[in-house]
Amino acid sequence: MGWFLRTFTGLLIAILILGVGGYFAVQYVLAQLTAVPPKPTFPNDNPNYGKKVAKKTAKPPAAKKPKPLPAGAYKGKVKQPIGLIVRGAPSLRAGQLDGVEYNEPVIVLATSKDGRWEKIRYGSTDKEGWVKAGNTQKLR
Repeated sequence: MGWFLRTFTGLLIAILILGVGGYFAVQYVLAQLTAVPPKPTFPNDNPNYGKKVAKKTAKPPAAKKPKPLPAGAYKGKVKQPIGLIVRGAPSLRAGQLDGVEYNEPVIVLATSKDGRWEKIRYGSTDKEGWVKAGNTQKLR
């Protein structure tokens, strides 16, 4: 009977130690998860944020003079809702240079001999390329 009492007491103490240890482990994890995070800081929290040093007034850049339109050229816009692919030459095999969005202003410079392609100037950098004819609308 003594061996039974010792075994039972040993198991009871082991279970008690595991239970108490588990309890404190859970308490520690919950305390870490429920801790208040540090207060975030933002640039406008600085009291000197709104007080800027007087800036030097920059002169506005001189307005670019638009290039004059070549003979036979006209202003237009892209009427194809999905935009257009700009190519390096008037051919489907020519490499794609860029794209032009719907309603973007363009200048139609020329039409290919077969009438299937239009050479356009587009963008603020005056890039030029070819697009399929019939996808631009002449502006008045």
